[in-house]
Amino acid sequence: MEISLDNMQVSFMTAGIKTASDSVSLTAAETEIKSRSEAMDKFQKEYRQLKAFVKDYRDTLNND
Repeated sequence: MEISLDNMQVSFMTAGIKTASDSVSLTAAETEIKSRSEAMDKFQKEYRQLKAFVKDYRDTLNND
């Protein structure tokens, strides 16, 4: 199992908001964020190293 967020996409939308007297309103807006975080890159690297270590250990046990 591998967690990959290489093309992480976050979207949110704010709907129009009006007061009871219609004096204040926000127009709808949408923001998209596409990024790779350094923390996730580090996590993936360490996870791959751990996965390789476990595989090597399992192979060693199976060959003995």
